[in-house]
Amino acid sequence: MNPKALETQDLITIEAEAGEVLNQAMPQSHLYQMASRLQNILRLELIRRGLFERQIQRLRAASQQR
Repeated sequence: MNPKALETQDLITIEAEAGEVLNQAMPQSHLYQMASRLQNILRLELIRRGLFERQIQRLRAASQQR
């Protein structure tokens, strides 16, 4: 998966889903480690695109209203 090839809304959705996995997985598990890395990579890509926490929250709220 190349995060640069994904749409911004897809990045936000995947990053949120990775956060949900982090909340459910045990910190020592392989799944937790992978979800953490994925979330960090996606956050870096969002920052590279100039989207920061406030803009991301607005986009999440807009996508949930649909």
